[in-house]
Amino acid sequence: MKKPLSSTLGQLFAFICYALLLASIGIIIYSIVVVDWPGIIAGILFGTFNYIIFGRKLFRTQSITFDENYFYFKDHSKVELSRIQNIEDGKITYFHNDKEKIIYVNPYYPSKNHQLFYKYFKLKN
Repeated sequence: MKKPLSSTLGQLFAFICYALLLASIGIIIYSIVVVDWPGIIAGILFGTFNYIIFGRKLFRTQSITFDENYFYFKDHSKVELSRIQNIEDGKITYFHNDKEKIIYVNPYYPSKNHQLFYKYFKLKN
């Protein structure tokens, strides 16, 4: 049975970060229409802060599920757990078609299944 690697709380956190980024874009557009310079500057600063603190990690994450032998991507492709080279904070390095690839998972609020995934990884390597 496939288990998700990210938790519901982590997905909610990502949704809120996306909503805050869209809100900052909305503030910028509204401030440009009304020609409010402090609003434009505040929107740009808020959007930049949101991107620097949260966006750099969240915008490149992928939804991953796993079982005892494989981990699966959203497009239903799968990779053997024995091909994983390293698991770090929010980053999984693996070999696919003799190339080293890196995928990012949501580092905020990992699920309880994260420890199980790490255990399967240790058993396969």
